[in-house]
Amino acid sequence: MKLLTAFAALLVSLPALAALRLDCSDLTPKQLALLKRAPVQDPCLGQGTSIVAIASTGVLYTCEDSRTVERYDISIGRSGFGKTREGDLKTPLGTYLLGQPKESERFGLFIPVGYPTREQKANGFTGSDVGIHGPDRFFACAGALNVSLNWTQGCLAVADDRFIVEIGQFVKAHSPLAIHILDSDSQFGAN
Repeated sequence: MKLLTAFAALLVSLPALAALRLDCSDLTPKQLALLKRAPVQDPCLGQGTSIVAIASTGVLYTCEDSRTVERYDISIGRSGFGKTREGDLKTPLGTYLLGQPKESERFGLFIPVGYPTREQKANGFTGSDVGIHGPDRFFACAGALNVSLNWTQGCLAVADDRFIVEIGQFVKAHSPLAIHILDSDSQFGAN
């Protein structure tokens, strides 16, 4: 009976725990280099000042003057990549303009990705609310676990609030800015 009471108390407190804005920034390393394969060539080469995300390896790069500034491990849509319709749980591939970062109750900070493009809409692609964001508030202190598997509904999520803030500052400093979401590192220089 005590176990059941403790479990009920935990369930009642979950929404309150999720609403907390905890500072867990010292708990998460910048990347899981041992788990995520690093490309042979700099993915920013030929991309100017932009953001490049490699969906197959789950890594996002901020690029300035065709050189990597920072590297972040990410989680993508739980059904992989190649989004074509609303609700398919996939992350889109292509080049998109990024919107201005905005506060998000669920993810801390959200940077809108301009999916679908006009051309994609004309080809029947559907979907909305795709973006780059921080971890779900409930898992804000889970750190690297947030990017250990693909869990989003089609967005690109970083492990830690500190990382999404850094990316948001990069976007603000270089706006308008594009993101190139590629399926693999073999596409470098294709955009």
